[in-house]
Amino acid sequence: MKDIKIICEDKVELSGTLYSPKEPKAAILISPATGIKRHFYNSFAQFLCENKFAVLTFDNRGIGDILKQI
Repeated sequence: MKDIKIICEDKVELSGTLYSPKEPKAAILISPATGIKRHFYNSFAQFLCENKFAVLTFDNRGIGDILKQI
């Protein structure tokens, strides 16, 4: 599990978490529900990672960790 930043086209930086198994068999993007922080999906993402899926979760604008807005 690694926290990352995602830079949007308009230079807004969002927080994300990448779960990477050694040899992933597929990739999954978990898009959070409105008003829900990415950490809510931690257990599910960990489960998927343990079963060889790479997973990316992120915080929507205005929710969770907001890194930078220009």
